[in-house]
Amino acid sequence: MMNDIGDGISGENVSLPLLKMMCDINDVIDFTFPETTLNSLNECQKCAILCLLNSEVESINEIVLRRLKGDAINLYSTDSLADDDIARTNQTQRDTVNVELLNSFNATGIPRHCLTLKKGCVVTIMRNLSLHNGLCKNSRVIVLDIG
Repeated sequence: MMNDIGDGISGENVSLPLLKMMCDINDVIDFTFPETTLNSLNECQKCAILCLLNSEVESINEIVLRRLKGDAINLYSTDSLADDDIARTNQTQRDTVNVELLNSFNATGIPRHCLTLKKGCVVTIMRNLSLHNGLCKNSRVIVLDIG
């Protein structure tokens, strides 16, 4: 349903089974992810907050992640050329790669440069990784370990 709305193919009107008006984001998070839900991995997978903007998603994810037990771990995207790529590029091309600019990109469908996770958090897979193993786009999975 979320993708249909985002892709504009759900039509003009979308019926929502439960609608509750809240103005404070913490009230929304408390309603959607009460402590009992946060302590149950299976229940967490059934809940979601829909947002219009990536910045809203990041803000809500940060708040919910802080409420989960455990230590947060930051994972960073690659922001330099691999050795085999360096061999194929000249110095001018290498000098034009602005690391700060690369790390600031925030395009739809692409994770930010810094991804913060905790063991037990629920994440959505953003592209097909392994159809055979069920690791498909938009599947929700639980982080069991961070290596």
